[in-house]
Amino acid sequence: MGIKGKFEVEFDMNCNADILFELFTHRQQILCDISPSDVHGCELHEGEFGKVGSVIKWNFMLDGQQHFGKELTEEIDEEKKLVRFKALEGDILNEFPSLTTMIQMIPKEESVKRDKMDCGVRENA
Repeated sequence: MGIKGKFEVEFDMNCNADILFELFTHRQQILCDISPSDVHGCELHEGEFGKVGSVIKWNFMLDGQQHFGKELTEEIDEEKKLVRFKALEGDILNEFPSLTTMIQMIPKEESVKRDKMDCGVRENA
């Protein structure tokens, strides 16, 4: 009998949501350049980057050990900036009989609070 559940994490990143969405959907191979000590390989096995149905193989380091994983892109929602992957092969399936990862980029509302400063300049009345 397996454990079934949902684990959800939300965190802030100092990056544009559109750029992150592009990175996780259409340009995943760039993760090897961004974090070469952690991500050692990203190979497209079926389909094309940024398309539902594509299969990607990853080679990466975790806790000082080399791991691999193969994932299927199940969903890409451009409007919601959401992408969902399903693990097909790899070390993670030794721990979990099935694993689906969903990533959604939620842009922060840009609100800039400006305090009035007295710079010795008078406003026209």
